[in-house]
Amino acid sequence: MAAAMGRLASRSGRPALMIAGKRLRADPWAASRAHTAVMLAALIGVGYLTVRRVALGALRADPDNDTDYLAFYIGGYDLAGLALLIGVAVTISGLAVSVAESLTVRRRTLAALAAAGTPRKVLRRAVLLETALPLAPAIALSVACGLAITVPFLAAGAWSARPLLEAVLIAGGLLAASLLATAASLPLLRYSVHPAQLRYE
Repeated sequence: MAAAMGRLASRSGRPALMIAGKRLRADPWAASRAHTAVMLAALIGVGYLTVRRVALGALRADPDNDTDYLAFYIGGYDLAGLALLIGVAVTISGLAVSVAESLTVRRRTLAALAAAGTPRKVLRRAVLLETALPLAPAIALSVACGLAITVPFLAAGAWSARPLLEAVLIAGGLLAASLLATAASLPLLRYSVHPAQLRYE
């Protein structure tokens, strides 16, 4: 997916997109582990919210279940949600580390681009696009798969637009968090584009 997005971006004619596209085409697997973890977070997140809502709805609908019985299951689902949030935080942190490593490894190339007259704001946009271009469709695909997997649970109750809204919020939240993690690594760009980096192989 990264290679395909790279080919499309490199034909756009816009400097930031062309730089990001060339990078994605040259090394489409650079951030594959971090991106895969974000995709799994999207998939599991959609499934968790759907199963939690349907299961708790069924438990509340049964008049034989008392408050303590419900509290036991609610607490269990809340702990599972907390574990999922911690996993997402670790995943996003890993993405930030991956971007920082990429900037460090490519410091000679970035310095050459800066020396050739490429503005830093273009380079910053290119770094953000390197994350957004492959990750946006990947997250959308994961969310769609999560919704498809939970169809049997959704079919058990009345139709509602809530699962779709939750899926959109999960996708948007993960993409925004990924871009924030990438932006947190951008201060390294000032070091990477310094002319002194041209001396390093």
